[in-house]
Amino acid sequence: MTKPTTGEQSAPKQAELMSLSDAVRIVKEAISSEETRLKQLAADPEADPVMLEGETSARYDVQMMVESSMAAKIMLKYEYPVYKVLEEDAPHAMWDELAEMVGLGEVYGVDI
Repeated sequence: MTKPTTGEQSAPKQAELMSLSDAVRIVKEAISSEETRLKQLAADPEADPVMLEGETSARYDVQMMVESSMAAKIMLKYEYPVYKVLEEDAPHAMWDELAEMVGLGEVYGVDI
């Protein structure tokens, strides 16, 4: 015979749902904040340059300064804020476009 349910048993499930909704809200806010920051950089051609790291087609390591507005526009195009907040790898196409922008064989980091 099963035990009758009480309000106490549903409370942990409700608390779990509140925690999940809080987590979703926090993640959405972080993504929105990062997106806003990149949009501000993209709109400001006078913003400080940022460090970009990559390799030449001859496989030499390169660090170079690039316009943050150009890098931010590309990163927004590929929804980089989502990847950054979720700590996931950004799409290869984004890195390829950044590499093409500066004439490198490969880009693997930008300090934006």
